[in-house]
Amino acid sequence: MRFFVFCFLIFGAYSVHGDDKAPASVLSVSSASQDKIIAQVQTYFDNLKDFRAALQQVTLNGPQRGAQMSGHLLLKRPQKARIEYTKPSQILMVAGPKSIAYWDVSLDQVSYLNTGDTPLSFLLGSRIDLKKNFVVTGAKSEAGKVILSLHQANKPLLGRMTLEFKENPMLLVAWTLVDAQGTQIRVELTHMSTKPFTAKEFEAFFVFKNPRIYGKKSYESFPKW
Repeated sequence: MRFFVFCFLIFGAYSVHGDDKAPASVLSVSSASQDKIIAQVQTYFDNLKDFRAALQQVTLNGPQRGAQMSGHLLLKRPQKARIEYTKPSQILMVAGPKSIAYWDVSLDQVSYLNTGDTPLSFLLGSRIDLKKNFVVTGAKSEAGKVILSLHQANKPLLGRMTLEFKENPMLLVAWTLVDAQGTQIRVELTHMSTKPFTAKEFEAFFVFKNPRIYGKKSYESFPKW
């Protein structure tokens, strides 16, 4: 159960059986103002390379309502991501183009997932094409924030997402995931930075060192930022 909950909280990794065919229309909003917002978000993703932030996430409903976890998110686009939790449990996930290494440090349990089976795996793609690869169901700008609701066009059953961005300059600050059962997970980001990773940081953060080979200290010895 702990493994399942963690993977959904960040990337929504779960198995759903059903028809994953893309709907006939990929873009469900068409007003000029919404199109402008979508273009702004597209430009942001086109320029997104290196990203790091502290994260706080909470389950909004269901049996795990109120459950919270905190940690850090790091992206090295394309194809690399790292998520590490420090509270309440010490958990590490390192994602590559094909697989995600998951390590529950306290249980000393290592597992692997298919990157393509996760709703937020689009962050690892070579290009995030909102018009081609997503159904956009809502786009609005209010109180200095841009809010975009969407799901993957060819995998609608992986879940729905609402992304939130701060304006001027635009920066991803939160998202909410909703799974096929209606469970809602909200992730909020703080202390965001787009400072490029050094070669040393890339090796430390994005190369998973299996503790069964390198020992448990392979997690504890990662440099802090």
